[in-house]
Amino acid sequence: MAGRWPSASWTLICLTGLSALGGFLFGYDTGVVSGAEVFMKNDQQLGLSDLEIELVVSVTVGAAALATAVSGFPMQVYGRKPIIMVACVAYTCGSLAVALAKGLGLLLLGRSLLGVGVGLSSMSTPIYLAEMAPSEIRGMLVACFNLNIVLGQLVACLVNMACTTIGDDDLRWRVSMGIAAVPAVIQFAGFLALPESPRWLAQNGRIHSAVKVLRSLRGAGTSEEQLQEDIQALGELPQDDIGDLASVIRDIRSKVHYQRIFRLGMGLMAFQQLTGINTIMYYGGDILERTGFADSSSVALTAVLAAAQGLGILISIPLFDRYGRRPLILCSTVGVVVSLVVVGHSFL
Repeated sequence: MAGRWPSASWTLICLTGLSALGGFLFGYDTGVVSGAEVFMKNDQQLGLSDLEIELVVSVTVGAAALATAVSGFPMQVYGRKPIIMVACVAYTCGSLAVALAKGLGLLLLGRSLLGVGVGLSSMSTPIYLAEMAPSEIRGMLVACFNLNIVLGQLVACLVNMACTTIGDDDLRWRVSMGIAAVPAVIQFAGFLALPESPRWLAQNGRIHSAVKVLRSLRGAGTSEEQLQEDIQALGELPQDDIGDLASVIRDIRSKVHYQRIFRLGMGLMAFQQLTGINTIMYYGGDILERTGFADSSSVALTAVLAAAQGLGILISIPLFDRYGRRPLILCSTVGVVVSLVVVGHSFL
């Protein structure tokens, strides 16, 4: 029912902002490496080959995929909040390791830790937000996470632009990569004061704690009757958890309708990744450099890539409900095809 929650508590506002930092860190890592890669190539002290630099960039993706795949079980056992905090530690240690690295080994370790942070955060944070928020504003709060991914990419590009003014090539990429530790530490410190998801608490038999969290989340305008409805809903939650991969697989295998939905969802997500968007974001600086732009210009123009992605998200939000999902997917697919043809032609 629209307007069911007339106001939001400060707890909900704070946890939304702190959770959004997870998206910011994800986006920052995606955006910063594009410019940092250009700096690394010019760093004679580091002395990495093109293949080694590509390994430094791509190892994060592999680590993120692995962390995402295994995150469901610890989220179910330990809760959402501890996993988010572990992701913060991984981000912090990874950023500092990369910034202090003198050779390939520590660089790969640091980038792998960053991948672990990306994987854990991208899985746990949206779930945490969704379980904390009232249903009427849940979509908006989860969208904050996605918007902050793009914001992180844009800020990373601006940081890279600022780092081009540093005279020392060795210092440029270290500063741009190391800065990510700052928001990670802020998020970790903030989450120390935040509660666990009431859904997870209720599913683990801690109903009293779940009710206490619900009361702290709902705004002052929430009636006791409305609050009691949510408390009752907590007691009726199934034991199968949202992070329980085994139960999800069982449902898919036993129900034909779920199988069709699963194939459609997986197909759309696979298509999204196979378009090469992450390649463009990770290697945007290198692509621009190879097409004839100077180092400083190629780094600066990566900000245009992030800004274009952010613009696309902002435009799509009000159009979802007005025109539906399918027309937007079809229109964006045409745009992707045209863009890939243009990028490919630039190398001819």
